[in-house]
Amino acid sequence: MSALSSKYSSIVVGIDFSQPSLQALREAVRIVSGSKAKIIACHFLHDEEMQHLTRCNGLEESAILDGRRTHMLSWIEKSGIVEKDIDFLVRVEIGHPSTGLTNTAKKEAASLLILGAQGENHKDRDDLIGIVSRSCSRRTPCDLLLVRRAHTDPFRTILAAIDFSENSKTAVQHAVEIAHSDNADLHVVYVFAPEWKNYGDQDDFTESIENYKADLRKQFCDYAYSELEEVKGTPVHFDIHESSHAIQGILQYAQQISADLVVVGTVGRSSADSAPLGTTAESVIAKSACSVLMVADETP
Repeated sequence: MSALSSKYSSIVVGIDFSQPSLQALREAVRIVSGSKAKIIACHFLHDEEMQHLTRCNGLEESAILDGRRTHMLSWIEKSGIVEKDIDFLVRVEIGHPSTGLTNTAKKEAASLLILGAQGENHKDRDDLIGIVSRSCSRRTPCDLLLVRRAHTDPFRTILAAIDFSENSKTAVQHAVEIAHSDNADLHVVYVFAPEWKNYGDQDDFTESIENYKADLRKQFCDYAYSELEEVKGTPVHFDIHESSHAIQGILQYAQQISADLVVVGTVGRSSADSAPLGTTAESVIAKSACSVLMVADETP
């Protein structure tokens, strides 16, 4: 049984019959396997699609929904992913996918929404996130896991990016639990912008720079072990990473350690109180080459 099944007792999965959505379903099954957690697999037909089908095929909406549901059940059965003892529900409804998925997650009080990072119509596009996934990231009422097409196995290298905010502490907690569950290497990194980049020749104060980095690294580790109860007794690689931009620094570090999962909080230390999704989180989600878990802010 996954260590995450107690945290994620109800999971909504978006299905559009693409390979990434198949990976999303596989990840959901992996999380709930051996537990009483529930999976709700959802497929939504756009209003325009439904109008086209009723006009061209002469069928009632109910018949089209039944046919799509039959197709979905067959698609899932052929995948061989879903185990018999899993509490598994299938829903096919009319509506915009992003609105439908987030509304379903809210209605079902789901603790996790899992999507393929790119949908079935994303094959020829250069950006790393689909329209539905991006929209859901901005309005999800719960944690959101975006799974990349290439992800098929348990996570092996996990990166949690921290900025000392309360939300990033929660992100580290989630990262620790996934690392335990998957027996993965866990890295916790703090990205900082060097002030000395604005000055002249850095060779003139190289020793001061190295002392500053050493002191910052010590402060970070002291903070982690004093403020993050979850990491005590857990093998963790703590590091600081120098970058002129937080987003670029996180992505660079993820690439450097070959991370297959990046965990970020939805709201950073500098985010406005009214902002549902921090700029850093949104950019990491959009630009990350690996899967991303976005941890929702638990502040009431």
